[in-house]
Amino acid sequence: MLQAKMKNGQLITLIHLSKKEVEEIKSRGEEFYCPECSQPVLVKSGIKVISHFAHFAEKNCSLAENGEGAYHESGKIQLYNWLKKQRYEVQLEAFIPSIVQRPDILLTLYDKKIAIEYQCAQVPIEIIQNRNRGYLNAGIIPIWILGANKFIRISQNRFKLTPFLTQFLHQFSSSYPLLLLYFCPITSQFVKIQNIILTGSGQAFGSLSVKKLYHSAFPSLFSVDNYHEALTYRYWKREKEAFRQNVRGKLYGEELAWHKWLYERGTHYEYLPSSIHLPVKDQYRMKLPPWNWQSRLLMDILHPLSKGHVFSIHKAKYSLKKYYSPSVHFPLIHSHGEPILQYLHLLERLGYLTSISDTHFRKQMIFPFYTNVEEAVKGDRRLLEVLESKI
Repeated sequence: MLQAKMKNGQLITLIHLSKKEVEEIKSRGEEFYCPECSQPVLVKSGIKVISHFAHFAEKNCSLAENGEGAYHESGKIQLYNWLKKQRYEVQLEAFIPSIVQRPDILLTLYDKKIAIEYQCAQVPIEIIQNRNRGYLNAGIIPIWILGANKFIRISQNRFKLTPFLTQFLHQFSSSYPLLLLYFCPITSQFVKIQNIILTGSGQAFGSLSVKKLYHSAFPSLFSVDNYHEALTYRYWKREKEAFRQNVRGKLYGEELAWHKWLYERGTHYEYLPSSIHLPVKDQYRMKLPPWNWQSRLLMDILHPLSKGHVFSIHKAKYSLKKYYSPSVHFPLIHSHGEPILQYLHLLERLGYLTSISDTHFRKQMIFPFYTNVEEAVKGDRRLLEVLESKI
């Protein structure tokens, strides 16, 4: 931690002191206390160490439990100084009594309070959700910046996105794209990812940009970059090819259950219609990957219908009800879309369905299955080209 209480109750912040002043404090043997649990803490400093306070031994204290090391402390200080330089009103590790929480940085902007959390360690998802609920209940806007140690890039526009990282997706209005922010204290660079589409395999596509800390202003983190929807379908061509052609290893859990489910219906993933496993913006709300829930919807509800038959959106949603994640699990996202409805609209764009009201669709065409993987791969490409042409 960067702050501690002195005997008189005042807070002292070591980063505001020179190395010489910190060494003088250490030599005087002054006593300091944790602002959270009031237990004694000691001063730690050195040539390669950022001056900070630490508990004498492992304590049951949120500040001790959330300690993330020099990487985290360095990033937090850099972000704090960066905001100070822009003349923002900021506090480091400010305590908020009403919710008993202490964000890394508390920013006051006009009449708004913004809690900026710099997260570098893996913690239980429930901790993140509870902290967000606390901030929002207190009327404070939470903004999370992830440590770049959590950023794993797979290709130019593809990166790892685990269920833990999904908790940090931001969306500030219904027209704003999904956003993730990372910061590296070693290179002093931000990584900003927008227009994020989850693939369902612990990965996602998005538009990535890298910016130097002191070449960026705070509002620029939230500016919307130019993006064309056609890029999504171009990225997805590779995703579909991998889905059809990659050799599966040993199957477990939901994936094993899905393969058994396909077998019981007399088919295999290589032969599924190209209209299964399409990109939807709000895939984060589904507990199953897109190939799984879309195949269930198509094969259980849509495929058995005769041409011209009408069905309700409610029926489609109800069939997948247990695979939805509640929107309260994603409090950083302002407007929660409906992935099932988004999928039905893609099928409408492809000519399989027609919307006849706000609540009902009519089936227009059958969904063809394949007999070999070569034809399936060609069909996937053609379908994505059609989607791209109809934007």
